[in-house]
Amino acid sequence: MLLEQNRILLGTTQLVMREHGLYACQRTTQNIPLLEVEVPYEKILPVQLERTRQVPTRWLLYMLALIVWVGIEPVQESWATGTVTPGLIGVLVFLAVLGGFVALEWDRRWFLLHFRTAHLSLTFADRRRDRAQFYTFAHTLEKRVKEYLRAHYGRINPLGPIELQVRRLQWLQEMQVLSEPEARALMVRLTGRQQETLQGMGHELEGLYEN
Repeated sequence: MLLEQNRILLGTTQLVMREHGLYACQRTTQNIPLLEVEVPYEKILPVQLERTRQVPTRWLLYMLALIVWVGIEPVQESWATGTVTPGLIGVLVFLAVLGGFVALEWDRRWFLLHFRTAHLSLTFADRRRDRAQFYTFAHTLEKRVKEYLRAHYGRINPLGPIELQVRRLQWLQEMQVLSEPEARALMVRLTGRQQETLQGMGHELEGLYEN
């Protein structure tokens, strides 16, 4: 699954779900890579989306009042003479520049969507037309990661090293890949003791996932 967004003067940001990890790439408008990394699925959870809004509303109101105050006379003069006066041209140019600035800042700083995982943080423009796609991508990524972790680390072998497998079960429960009943059932199969729980084993959870 691919997620891609182009931002004004900032280039392109791309996220791709690959077989064993999440590929992230940021490129400038000249196609120069600023970031290119593949984060393994073991280091993704949790997946979070956060929207921020920092519109300078007061500043925009002041600019609108200034435009009305400065532009009313050139507009009246142009209306009375039936011609496009230099004053009106100046007002229109100022409006065009202000509109471009607003569009640029809207895309860069005012409305943002922050995509975060345990080891990756990227910022996108919060556009209404793209919002559903972002939430779908985040939900699909979380689901895919949990399925990947369950398939690769959710199996136990009572004949193998017990301590390593206990830490794996703790880690999977911490990442909410396994529910508490699932983890407890696997612990019973692993240790052969009905009263055993993950919390009662006395093992500390470590950020290890290697076989």
